[in-house]
Amino acid sequence: MVVGSTCIEHLRREDRLLSGDVVRAYRNISNFIHSSDWAQGITKKGRYFIYSTHSHHEIRIYGKEYSHSFQLALKEKGVRKHTFGRVFKVKGKSTIETKELSYIALKGTISDSEEEKGLLRNLYRELNSSLHKKP
Repeated sequence: MVVGSTCIEHLRREDRLLSGDVVRAYRNISNFIHSSDWAQGITKKGRYFIYSTHSHHEIRIYGKEYSHSFQLALKEKGVRKHTFGRVFKVKGKSTIETKELSYIALKGTISDSEEEKGLLRNLYRELNSSLHKKP
């Protein structure tokens, strides 16, 4: 396709902005994974899990290495209880990879920005398909 120099500059500027957004998202993911506290819990049915919170919301990770699932528990402002969502299976992923995916899912769920949701959705898909499988 033939385009003018003005269009090329516009495309380059958009690419730079998108690249910056992706780098910021990866930095936020890494900061959460490495600086958050993860505690252990047990459900009423006796199932063990690890959990952490972000902005009053909770991420729960169930299962063993390479056989995980996660669940998001959202908390509305002024409400004491969390609302638990569906359980997402992430077979073949390590605990670290599951933490990354669950954090991305949480951020995408609570974001008000459609642009940020789209970026996080793409990151989630890419990481979920490309992360290392169990050796």
